[in-house]
Amino acid sequence: MLHCWRLSALPFASDFSRAAGFGLLIAGHIWGILNFLKYLCREQGVAQVHFRWHNVTRLALRRQLLWLKPLWVSLIFLIAIITFVGARNLPGVLEITLLKYVPLDAGAR
Repeated sequence: MLHCWRLSALPFASDFSRAAGFGLLIAGHIWGILNFLKYLCREQGVAQVHFRWHNVTRLALRRQLLWLKPLWVSLIFLIAIITFVGARNLPGVLEITLLKYVPLDAGAR
C-alpha cells in the first residue's frame, strides 16, 4: 500500500502515475477485504468454528471468491483510475491502461 501512495505522491509524477497509484491503492483495499473473506472461510476458520457454517456454505463462498477476486480488483482498479482522471483526460489514460491488459488480436491466444 505504501508503494501505491508513493507512486502517486512523487513530485515529478505524471497524471498517469498518479491515477495508477490511486487505482492501486483502492484496488488494494478491495483485495484485502476479499482476502479476509477467504481466510474467514478456511478449514477450522472463524466461519466454521465460531459461526458454525456448514462445509457446503463455506466451500461455496470460498470457490466463488476464486473467480470474483481477480474480476473485482481489476474492475475497481479501472473505475478508480477513471474517477481520478475524470472525463477530460479519460481517452488517453484508457488507451495506455487497456492496451497493456487487452490483447489486440483475440485469436492470438
